[in-house]
Amino acid sequence: MNTPPFPIDERALALQLAATPGLDLGPAGHLVPLPTSPDLRDPHALRLHYDWVSANSPRYHLVAGPQVSIDFEKTTLFHSHFPDLAIRPIALLPIPGSSVAVLEHFDGQPLEAALASNQLSIPDALSLLDRLIDRLDSNAAPALPSELAQDLDSLHEELFSSPLWGTLDLHFFDSTVFPFLHNAFSSVPLLRRWTNGDFIARNILVNARHEVRLIDFEFAAQSSLAAADYFRFGEFSTLPPEINDHVCRRLPGDPRAWRLHFCLD
Repeated sequence: MNTPPFPIDERALALQLAATPGLDLGPAGHLVPLPTSPDLRDPHALRLHYDWVSANSPRYHLVAGPQVSIDFEKTTLFHSHFPDLAIRPIALLPIPGSSVAVLEHFDGQPLEAALASNQLSIPDALSLLDRLIDRLDSNAAPALPSELAQDLDSLHEELFSSPLWGTLDLHFFDSTVFPFLHNAFSSVPLLRRWTNGDFIARNILVNARHEVRLIDFEFAAQSSLAAADYFRFGEFSTLPPEINDHVCRRLPGDPRAWRLHFCLD
């Protein structure tokens, strides 16, 4: 586990939780640290995860980190549109150098694990994903040309502000890549809707009743390019090919454009 660039006084945090109105911490509750990714290059992007456990049963999930307050705002906004899908944000607590988000505990496991443990069959997984995506599409609207242009301009600005690209790269983006993307995406009907920004199997929790919750809203946004979710799902989900292919078939238009967008995003 990385040494965090912010202090976590677990005893002080437990007292802070006890003083937070509306939390039901249960008898003899305590924090249980969870594994943290050791591969982050930016220490300020590090997030520490805990469960609050009482009587051997998790009651809340906690996330701590310098950028967690931004994540919490996005989680709250997404949850306001999809209270039946998003993990519920409960409280945001300040701690020295950081913040702690208190989230509902959902008694489920990632979609990949649910399939691997036979809690979920492949036909059930296909049906579940169809319902999930249809629900995300339920408050979508046709993307306007101006909205597509704005989303592509935002991607352009991000690329051109990055030190990774040289002059020839940027010229190629301007002369070839972005005209191709604009033409490809303008030629198909796109929906502008909410996305959690990281629509992959491990961010979809499933319980024994086949209810679902989305997690990880660091990149949540409304976008005319939200269909990129389907390509990302296929690239980063360790699932049987027929499931990934089933989701990717929802991609509108030229798959090459979505692959190119994925490489740049």
